[in-house]
Formats: sequence, C-alpha cells, structure tokens
Amino acid sequence: AINNAGQVIGQVSYEDGVTQSFLYENGTLLMLLPEFEEGLSTKVTAIADNGSIIGSFTDPLTYAEKGFYRE
Repeated sequence: AINNAGQVIGQVSYEDGVTQSFLYENGTLLMLLPEFEEGLSTKVTAIADNGSIIGSFTDPLTYAEKGFYRE
C-alpha cells in the first residue's frame, strides 16, 4: 500500500513461514518488528497519509494474532 506522502508498506515472506512487514520512505527501508521479540510474523494492513500504520503480529506466548498501531 502507498499513501499520498509516498510512503510504502508491505510484507516479505521467508522460507520458514515468517512474514515481516516493512516501511519504505525517502529511499530508506525500515523493517517493522514487534517491540518485544524478533522473528515473529507481522502483517501491515494500511498506512494513513500522516504515516500511521495498522496491522497485526503473532503473539510469542499464545501464537494468537493481535493488532498493532504505529504512529
């Protein structure tokens, strides 16, 4: 997805089944990880024109899918 500011979000899927989300802006690629643990899947859903991102991640304890919001 891309917003009116030119920011791009998406996902990369690896061979082990992990999906990792990214934000691309101004020539820089930023991988979006859950703050508490690496290696868990993240999925971005939308990006607003102000750069706010919504998506989901896999909880490391329950393996449940939970939502996140990033400003």
